[in-house]
Amino acid sequence: MQNSIEPFKNAMLDSIGAEPETIIGDGKLHRFKIDGKLTGWYSLHLDGKAAAAFGDWKQGIKERWKMAGTFKKLTDAEKQAFAIERQRQNEQRKAEEKTRHVTAIQKAAYVWERSTPVVNHQYLTKKNVQAHNVRCYRGALVVPLYNEIGLLVSIQFIGDDGTKRMMKGGKAHAILLVMLST
Repeated sequence: MQNSIEPFKNAMLDSIGAEPETIIGDGKLHRFKIDGKLTGWYSLHLDGKAAAAFGDWKQGIKERWKMAGTFKKLTDAEKQAFAIERQRQNEQRKAEEKTRHVTAIQKAAYVWERSTPVVNHQYLTKKNVQAHNVRCYRGALVVPLYNEIGLLVSIQFIGDDGTKRMMKGGKAHAILLVMLST
């Protein structure tokens, strides 16, 4: 389905005005930079029925796409086989995601235990806020993120210049313990 990539790129350009350098059609979420910021994303499925979702978090754009002419009427046996394969892929994705989250929880605990309480940090001074339950690790602020039962599941790093990075593999839907605003 390599011939599906160019029309997909064109759809991205028309909608969000950007495209990644490389397109991977594995059905997984891939991020890419738009205007120097990591705000673009896509997920492309090339498993016989080219379809995708893509967008730009900064612009608030989310689109769905499918290759014109790639959808044909399936027989009952094809529908059943496709449903079984889709279920297998979903289970595999969930298992991989769970492994990433467990690894992230372990890494978050490791970093949190080795970080030190913040007395002063350039970012906090600039924002004129107190250091409520944030720590410092290798010069960056460390902000803990907890799940609904209070388990540390991820951390956010904030540099002196205000650059914010979420820990790779951490749960995106966690409770940010501290809001750093005035």
